[in-house]
Amino acid sequence: MKKTITLLILLSIALVVRVQTAAAQMAGSDDPVLKSLTETPVSEEWMTKLEPYAQQVSADPDDALSEIVFMLYARMTDADKKTPAGKKIKDILLPALLKEPIRWQPAIDADFKDLDGNAHKLSDLKGKYVLLDFWASWCGPCIKILPQINEVKEKYKDKLHVVSLNLDGDIDIWKRASEKHNIKDLDWSDGGTNRTGVFTEYKGVSIPYFILISPDGNVMDRWEGYVYNQGNYIEKRITKYMK
Repeated sequence: MKKTITLLILLSIALVVRVQTAAAQMAGSDDPVLKSLTETPVSEEWMTKLEPYAQQVSADPDDALSEIVFMLYARMTDADKKTPAGKKIKDILLPALLKEPIRWQPAIDADFKDLDGNAHKLSDLKGKYVLLDFWASWCGPCIKILPQINEVKEKYKDKLHVVSLNLDGDIDIWKRASEKHNIKDLDWSDGGTNRTGVFTEYKGVSIPYFILISPDGNVMDRWEGYVYNQGNYIEKRITKYMK
């Protein structure tokens, strides 16, 4: 009986902790400590306050606070990271940083052009989420996933830009493919291929390849491939981040 009661107490405590954690995640950047860290310069005290949040997101990179914590970490200089408090935070976050070197970092911009030769920048799209879709005419899965992309583009048009980034490296091939598959609106290219240009800067290996960028211009997630047996996988992937 005592063992049963003890187990129930432990389960109750665990449930309370999970509820408190969920509440903290829902609070997100409304957390007064995190808010103060975004508004004050980096110092020894500043880093000491950041440490428990670094511990939290290191255990779960998908934690709701990950973006703000990694953005705060990005404010630390090399000198800051060599101090005792800074080194501790660096060591805590290092596994996540090595695994996802571009995640939660500022999005890489480039000189993009559309099929009419007009110049574009990703920074012009700040204020909404941005989904980069790297594709090419020769990529069968890139074409098969278009219905999912078009559905997401229409459903979330008030808060999301979908940018199709072509990797053919040839404007005539790109134009024919875009017309054939009705790819329009934000249909850009930096002139690169799947071996050069911004695709490689985003650590791309194969296509289709996707990058989700926050309204503030930071990389939130990246993934590759065509998932065809889970409904609209793209929608499931992006909506866990979109507010």
